[in-house]
Amino acid sequence: MKFTCYKPLAYTVSDSSVLVVPAISIPDNQVSAWAAGDYLVGNKAKYNGNSYMCIGAGTALAGEEPTATDGDQVKGAVTWRYIRPVRNQLIIINDSSEVIYLGFGVAAEANKGVRLSANGGTFNATQALAYVPTCDIYAIAASSGSHNLCIQEL
Repeated sequence: MKFTCYKPLAYTVSDSSVLVVPAISIPDNQVSAWAAGDYLVGNKAKYNGNSYMCIGAGTALAGEEPTATDGDQVKGAVTWRYIRPVRNQLIIINDSSEVIYLGFGVAAEANKGVRLSANGGTFNATQALAYVPTCDIYAIAASSGSHNLCIQEL
């Protein structure tokens, strides 16, 4: 079996829940066709058969359609994250000195959900273990400030 490896992405997490991994296989009724206009963080759009999530709000003009098939892309004033159609493995590593909690399909809450210990706490899910989450994944740090996660999807 051949896996496509996407570049690891880094995320900054604070003491409020933030979306760190967008869902895959998003139902069509939850994704609008891309169109020029204003996009807010979290808005999802489909263009040329690919799905994207806005991670940097702004106004998109004609000719600034997202085209990336990996990672993040700035097009005009909007930053887009490519949403992968398949996820065979997901690795999330806490690269900070604070505990981080994950929420699967719901906003992350302190002291609930999956706990990533400080300094290398890891969540690793593979198809071989029969479970890889396909929903939105949120993260929250135990305290305010900037805390880093490294995420690798295969």
